[in-house]
Amino acid sequence: MRAALEPEYAVYRADDDSNPGAITPQMISNILSAELIVADISGGNANVFYELAIAHGYDKSTVHLQSEAHHVPFDIRDMRVITYDIQDLDSVEGQRRP
Repeated sequence: MRAALEPEYAVYRADDDSNPGAITPQMISNILSAELIVADISGGNANVFYELAIAHGYDKSTVHLQSEAHHVPFDIRDMRVITYDIQDLDSVEGQRRP
């Protein structure tokens, strides 16, 4: 994902953060200061949906990614989702937009 977004965006992943302290306030602060949110909703991770709800609630620009092996949950089915096939990296490259 980094290659698709940089250098236009400074890419930040929460799991790269080693700062001490409570995770939730840091995560909310990062979402509020972000210009763009990219969320991989594959696998139905509750944390991702929590963070996505915050981003949607603050009307942040979001990109939703999902593996073709999963189904888009009902609650966000009306939103555009970019799918990818992890077994076929050419399919991932094919989703890039100029």
